[in-house]
Amino acid sequence: MRRIAVILLTFMLLVLIISCAGKRNPTAPSIEQPATASGTYTPTVVITATYTSTTAVTATYTSSPVVTSTNTSSPVLSATNTFTTAVTATNTSSSVVTPTITPSPIITATVTTTKIITATITPSPTLTSTATSTKIITATNTVTITSTATATQTATITISVSVSPTLNATPPAATVKIISIHHSTGQHWLESGYGGLGTALNANNYFVSDTNYGWSAPGYDQGSYTDTTDWQNWFRDEVMPFVFTENNNSCYTNTINEPAGENEIIMFKSCFPNSEVGSEITDEQAIYNSLLTYMAGHTDKLFILIIPPPMQFISDPAATRVLSNWLYDRQNGWLKNYTHGNVYAYDYYNVLTHQDNHHRLVNGVESHEVNNAQNTLYYPTNSGDDHPTVEGQEKATSEFLPLLNAWYRQWKGL
Repeated sequence: MRRIAVILLTFMLLVLIISCAGKRNPTAPSIEQPATASGTYTPTVVITATYTSTTAVTATYTSSPVVTSTNTSSPVLSATNTFTTAVTATNTSSSVVTPTITPSPIITATVTTTKIITATITPSPTLTSTATSTKIITATNTVTITSTATATQTATITISVSVSPTLNATPPAATVKIISIHHSTGQHWLESGYGGLGTALNANNYFVSDTNYGWSAPGYDQGSYTDTTDWQNWFRDEVMPFVFTENNNSCYTNTINEPAGENEIIMFKSCFPNSEVGSEITDEQAIYNSLLTYMAGHTDKLFILIIPPPMQFISDPAATRVLSNWLYDRQNGWLKNYTHGNVYAYDYYNVLTHQDNHHRLVNGVESHEVNNAQNTLYYPTNSGDDHPTVEGQEKATSEFLPLLNAWYRQWKGL
C-alpha cells in the first residue's frame, strides 16, 4: 500500500507541476519573421519600353543652336541647318509615352568639299554634312537617347585667286588697221623673207602701216627717235593724231585692201640698244608709267609695247630681265593699277634670249616662260651684229600673232 501511495503521490505531484506551468505561460504570440516574396517585383515608376514616335521631329536652327563647321576649304562656313530627326525611345509600360524634347540640341557638323576650288564659284555649291545631336526626352521618367540627323547646308564660297582666262585667238572678222613704230629690227621683223610679220598680219586680217627713220608727218623728223627716252614726245596730241591716220609702209606691201578709218592698233618698239639699262631701272619705269595718262585718254585705240630686244653684251643683264618682267606682267607689274584694258606688252626681249624662252598662247592661256637663265641675245646675226636672225624673228612672229588676236578680242569684248 505504501508503495502504491508513493506512486500515486508522485503522479499527483507531476500533474500539479504541469498545471502550474500552464498557468505561468499562457499561449504566447508567434515572433514575426521577415516576409519572403516570390516572383518578380517591378517598381511602377520605372518605364522600360520600346517607343517609336509617330511623327518626325523637325527643327530649323538659324542663330541657335551653335553650328561649328570643319571645312577643308577656306574660309570656315557658317550656314543655316535644316534637318528632320526621327526619335526612338525604350518603354516596356503598357501605355504609350509621349516624349517632350528639351533642350534644343547643339550640333557639330563636319563639311568636306569633294573638289579643289580654284576660283570664285557661281552658283553657290550645296554641301551635305552629317550631324549627331543628343536630346533629353521627358516621359514618366527621364530617358536619354542619341539620334542621327542629316543636315543640308547652302553656303557661298568666295576665293580670291589669280586665274588666266581662256583667250580666243581667232583673227578679227573684219580688216583691222595696225601701225608699227620702229627702226631696223622692227623693219626686219615685218619684211617678207625675214621675220614675215607683215605677211602673217595680212593673213590674220590686219592692214599694216609703219613709221621708220625720217618719218616727219608732224612737220619734223619724229621717226628717227624711238629710244625709251623719246616715247614721251610721241604720246601727245601734237604727234599721235598723225600716227592714227598714217597709211604708208616703208618695208612691206599689203596684199589685202585697206579699210576706211584710222589705225586702231598702235605697236611701238625701241631698238636693241635700249636693252642696256644699267643697274637701275627706276628711270625707265617712270617713263613707261608716264605714257599711261595719254593711253587712258584714248581707249578707242589698242596700244602694244614691243619690249626692246636684247644684245649680245649687256652690262647688267639681270636688271634688263627685271625691267622686261615688270613691263609684261599685267597683274603685278607696269599695268597692275591700269584699269582701262587697252594696253598690252609683248616680251620680244624674252623670246629672243633663248630658244626655250617664250611669250605665247598655250591652250588658250597666255604663257610667259623663262626656261633658260640666259638674259642676252641668243639669235645674233654675227658676233658684231645684234640684229636678230631670221630664225629668231620667225619665232617671234609665230608666238606674237595668236596673242595679238586674243588681245584684240579681249579689248573689244568679243
